[in-house]
Amino acid sequence: TEFGLYLLATSIAAYASLVDFGVGTSLIKNVAERAATRDDHALGKYVSTSLAFYIAAGLLVAGLLTGLAFMSGSLFNVTTDGARLLRNMLLVVALTSIWTWPATTGGLVLAGLQRYTLSATTAIVAALANVGVAVAVLVMHEGPLALVIGQSAVGAVASGVNILLAKRAIGDVRVHPGDADFDVLKDIISFSWVIFVLQICTVIIYQQTDRIVLGVFLGASAITLYESAGKMQGLVTQISQFATSAVLPFATQLDAEGRSSALQTLFLRGTKYVMALVLPVVLALMILARPIITQWLGPSFASQSLAAQVLLSYQLLGVSVVVGEHILASRGHAKRRLFNSIFVVT
Repeated sequence: TEFGLYLLATSIAAYASLVDFGVGTSLIKNVAERAATRDDHALGKYVSTSLAFYIAAGLLVAGLLTGLAFMSGSLFNVTTDGARLLRNMLLVVALTSIWTWPATTGGLVLAGLQRYTLSATTAIVAALANVGVAVAVLVMHEGPLALVIGQSAVGAVASGVNILLAKRAIGDVRVHPGDADFDVLKDIISFSWVIFVLQICTVIIYQQTDRIVLGVFLGASAITLYESAGKMQGLVTQISQFATSAVLPFATQLDAEGRSSALQTLFLRGTKYVMALVLPVVLALMILARPIITQWLGPSFASQSLAAQVLLSYQLLGVSVVVGEHILASRGHAKRRLFNSIFVVT
């Protein structure tokens, strides 16, 4: 189905995000550290180096997605028309990657500076705009390609706004890709490679690999069926990520200021608050999985309720460690998470 092809395209795009190599998390950490120590020169160097990296990454992703777009008919179990649609969606994402990857730097700087009011405002407006795009696509009886074009345009504008907000937030700090420093890049990579491995594990665990495998062997219809169960897990993951998005830069600031007792308080209270927010949602979705899926998609999808409950069960324990994971990363101890993440994948 066309919806299944849309999901397949988004999964491929999610894999392309691995080209980030963990630099985004590293930039948030370094911006928070330099802001806490008021080292504007180092702040400019780290942001400039990351910007240069993302310019190169955007070009690389555009090239990779373009290649995949023209090979989609032979790589995936889709019809000729399906291959054409998938190709066009990937080409749209490839084109916008040239802009959105470098523009990502703005949002990361805002996160590192803990300017969440600014970034949240942009995110809310973008989310509402995406809803408007989806409604317009439905009303005008357009297909997934129009949806991808609209969402890509919204993302491009939102990232541009974040750049302007970040530039205002850092004031007179000079940021230019020409100021990139190789030694700074080595320092970034020395931390980000661990995050990269963890990101690979996350992508494998949270549905993206499942969609790719289904697309290769069973086709787009199987992805649609699987997604009825996966959507619930995706919702819980988004809630968890939202609840902990401020932990990394705040913990980095506390660590840079030597406030160990405050870090311990952040860990204990943060974990309790996140569990209090997320666990009731998980339990409610597990209990109501069957009636929700039946009401949402129809009686023929009722059998997917068990799959949804199995996927959700992981969150019962997983949500208890997310705050601690961010604090470990903020203190440069992300390597301690490697064994657990690799074990979960295998």
